[in-house]
Amino acid sequence: QCHSRESGNAVFPLHITLAGTRAMPLSIASWNINSVRIRLDNIRRYVNEAEPDVLCLQETKTEDGFFPGDALK
Repeated sequence: QCHSRESGNAVFPLHITLAGTRAMPLSIASWNINSVRIRLDNIRRYVNEAEPDVLCLQETKTEDGFFPGDALK
C-alpha cells in the first residue's frame, strides 16, 4: 500500500507499507533545477534542510561527463 501527498515546495513524502511490516516513511524530492552547476549551493542547502531520501533533478542542462556528481555526494 502506498500513500503520498504534497508537503512543502518540492518534497512529496511517500509512505510504503509492505505486507506484515510497519510503515516506512520515504521522502522523494523532485526539482526542475534548470542548470545544476549554477545551483550547486542551493542544492546543498536544500538537501541539508529537507533531508530527502531521494533527490530527482530535471533540466540539469549538462552532459553526463560534466555532471557534478562528486560535488553532490
